[in-house]
Amino acid sequence: MGGRLSEMDAIFPYLFDKETVLVGMDAREGVRSPMDGGPMLRPVESPNGVVRRVHFVVPKAGSQLAKVKVFVLASGRTGSAGEHFALALKRTGRATVIGETTYGAGNFGSTEQIAGGFQAFIPVGRTFDPDTDKGWDYFGIAPNIAVPVELALLEALVRSGVAKDQAEIFSAKHGPAAADVTLKRKAPASVAGI
Repeated sequence: MGGRLSEMDAIFPYLFDKETVLVGMDAREGVRSPMDGGPMLRPVESPNGVVRRVHFVVPKAGSQLAKVKVFVLASGRTGSAGEHFALALKRTGRATVIGETTYGAGNFGSTEQIAGGFQAFIPVGRTFDPDTDKGWDYFGIAPNIAVPVELALLEALVRSGVAKDQAEIFSAKHGPAAADVTLKRKAPASVAGI
């Protein structure tokens, strides 16, 4: 799963009850970044040669979702902006991430046309946890509750208060297909996610 900041910025205001810094984002100075000018990005002090911003949320007044339990289901196929989303909710304590360590695609950039009709993804920046200064490129985001991906929905439903027998029926019907479970990249077992 990937996406864009605009998609996250449409969701986050409903989930928070106060203005909150979500993640940090660095890009090299003088390089055009796809993150330039986002409305929920605020420049902050940065090292020489780096443009640093924090991604933040301003809550939507009166949101009934600001206090509900939130679970993020993650797998080795959760990547890029999906990981940004998972880390933002995990590090702020706003959600519990359930499942497996994510893909590890932590650098943002854009696709550029190159010779011969080919395209190349050119990374220009990184997203990171502002509390630790650690990014997730290659390492992924470790879940709060580690379970095989095929059990993540069941775990979330049970933790939400759904009776286990009902959760099993729903999970069997709506959980990932066998192909979804096997088609993923994983970092070596010796590498822990952030």
